[in-house]
Amino acid sequence: MIFIDGHVHVWPTYDLKLFFEAAFTNFNAVATPLRAASSSLYVLMVAELPGLEMFCTLTENLKKQEQAGTGPALLRTQPGQGILLSHKNFSSPMLLVPGKQLVTSELLEVLSFMSVRTISPGLTLPETVNAVLSAKGIAVLPWGAGKWLGKRGSIMKRYLAVSGTGKRRGVLLGDNGNRPWFWPKSGIYRFARLAGTSVLPGTDTLELKHDFQRVGSFGAWLDVNADRQDPLGQLRRLLSSESSRMVPYGKPMGTVNFVRSQLSLRRKKGELAKR
Repeated sequence: MIFIDGHVHVWPTYDLKLFFEAAFTNFNAVATPLRAASSSLYVLMVAELPGLEMFCTLTENLKKQEQAGTGPALLRTQPGQGILLSHKNFSSPMLLVPGKQLVTSELLEVLSFMSVRTISPGLTLPETVNAVLSAKGIAVLPWGAGKWLGKRGSIMKRYLAVSGTGKRRGVLLGDNGNRPWFWPKSGIYRFARLAGTSVLPGTDTLELKHDFQRVGSFGAWLDVNADRQDPLGQLRRLLSSESSRMVPYGKPMGTVNFVRSQLSLRRKKGELAKR
């Protein structure tokens, strides 16, 4: 089986040793009841933000951890091809998939994964998605609090209806682990389901010191035999296939944690604004 956290940010404030421990632990907690903890592949879809390229930092940190014998072991790493690693305390390996978070001219987000070339920000939504697909990438349109409401929500619905997105391989919507339980799912998900567009959930880890603890706890699994020889190629094919059935897992954020995280983020932004 393959277990995927489809929306991960790695922030400089994170303790990366604990980050990887949390990822393996959370994936394992999902896989164990399914009796799949020893024969699966765990996947983190890592979306770098503009000006914050953390994938190289991850690679260097993993090499240091491996040399010190304190963390995961690198099984394979190539520029642009992701990172495959293992952990002595867990049976299944983990794949880190490289990606970028892009902001369109309509101020909508698009996650570009596995693209073979750089995509320029600030294009329209259709232009951005087309650029990702032409670069052999996977495009994920992620939910964000308030970002699919009003004018932007209308743009999303129009795009899904007019472009035939549901019939385009490699385009998915993204659900979000930061969505609180009392916040109903956007009607765009129902709209997309009718159009045939799949949904890839992810934690969307926040720029808060301890938020890495959630990584791997919200996502989807695929009931297939994991290809450990070419995991990135298999993942690209699966996410581009109309027949792939992703089963979501994980719970929406609780009320207390949602309020606490939002207040912490606002306080952090306020402190940065004063500098």
